[in-house]
Amino acid sequence: MGREIAGTLDRERAAQQIVASLQALFRVRGAVIYRVDASSGTLVSVAAAGDAAAEGWAARVVPVGQGVAGCVVASRQVVWSADVVDDPRSTTRAPTSRSVLGVPLLSRGNVIGAIVVADDAGRAYTMEERRLLLSFAAQAAVALDNARRFEESERRRYAAEALAEVG
Repeated sequence: MGREIAGTLDRERAAQQIVASLQALFRVRGAVIYRVDASSGTLVSVAAAGDAAAEGWAARVVPVGQGVAGCVVASRQVVWSADVVDDPRSTTRAPTSRSVLGVPLLSRGNVIGAIVVADDAGRAYTMEERRLLLSFAAQAAVALDNARRFEESERRRYAAEALAEVG
């Protein structure tokens, strides 16, 4: 993963850079990052790159255990399908990109989300591609978690400064 992504402390920007890099690296029609929303227990799409179908995934909410991303998070394992239309795990019945590969985003032993890449029906992702996506996801998780921690730190700092001005 590029230094630009690893050094980005803006979570939204980092996520967009990650999906754009994934789309180019894997030469797929689309790539999406989902994050676990702790308050609802669902997955929320936070960044997408690719064709119109991938961009339609923006802000999509998926229950854990449903769809490819939900199965990835529930199992903490790689999930792939050559054609999601024929896959009982899929919640999408008319996708443009039908062959998908998903991996978990793990940070400090916790699943914080999932990455899914999607391409034309029938694409069989090689073991090397699976390993590469897992490796990429490990680095992406660190970058996203660092950005999240920085944002939380900044919020606390602003709150402390506001309190200091008042009192």
